[in-house]
Amino acid sequence: MMKRWAVPITRPRAWWRSLDDTTRKILYVLAIAALITALPAAALSGDWSGLFLNLGTELAGGAVTFVLLDQVLGTSRRKRELIAQMGSSVNDEAIRAVEDLRRHGWLTDGSLRGMSFVGANLKKAPLENAQLEQTNLMHVDFQDAILPRANLEGASLIKAKFNGANLVDAKLRRVHFLGADFQRADLNSADFTGAARDDVNNMPIFRELAALGTWERELVRGIWQGLTARETINFEGAALTRAIFEGADLTNAVFKDAILIKVNLTEAVLTGAKFDGADLTGATLPNGDKWYPGYDMTIFTNPPDGDASDR
Repeated sequence: MMKRWAVPITRPRAWWRSLDDTTRKILYVLAIAALITALPAAALSGDWSGLFLNLGTELAGGAVTFVLLDQVLGTSRRKRELIAQMGSSVNDEAIRAVEDLRRHGWLTDGSLRGMSFVGANLKKAPLENAQLEQTNLMHVDFQDAILPRANLEGASLIKAKFNGANLVDAKLRRVHFLGADFQRADLNSADFTGAARDDVNNMPIFRELAALGTWERELVRGIWQGLTARETINFEGAALTRAIFEGADLTNAVFKDAILIKVNLTEAVLTGAKFDGADLTGATLPNGDKWYPGYDMTIFTNPPDGDASDR
């Protein structure tokens, strides 16, 4: 931004044409303000010889103001550009954006809250401590990404890929994770409290259909639920020691060969979930029981009529 301000004075027209409309308007306002300030002073004193001196002083002050405003506006513009670039499907571009956002402090200051990164390629992205609350991360590729202590609370992780990702101590409370893949991910001490797989009423795509008539909304709901019934959440081979799934909907989730030592499954929905080869040592089950070898998990995964968590 400063480079643009320092265009050689020998080419004023070229410099003026290089400015955007917003910058030109700011300069117009500053010039008019300088005239309004200098003219009355000259008229009252009767010393018109000092007009140009006063005008020069006012314009100098305006120039300083402009440079400061230009810096602020340029910073805001740069932030928007980097956030957009982070959503790129080209991995190198997305990674560069993440690194620049971190240098500016925007990765961890809440600037990304509520943003959409649908389809972004964030493989191996350095996202430790990233603040990604309420973001739309549908179909994002986080394979082998570095996300320890990242905050993804309330994010949409539908069909996102976290294969091999590091999510130690990550906050994933109330995420929507239908069809998400966490194979071989490190989720030790991650918090999935209240996570949901198919809560259509709370999903942005359904809220946007609120203007439709009742039968149209119900048709969309029926189609969506028909699709979601076939989806799974894949935690195969994942490390989930001390992870928290309190109240989470884990219907049809796959925990094959996962490490679930001391995991908290209090009041979680496990209908259709598969635990083949999983290590549940010390796990707290939906009904508050502690798991032990030989425990009959079918009361949760294939429950009779009624809520298995109440048994």
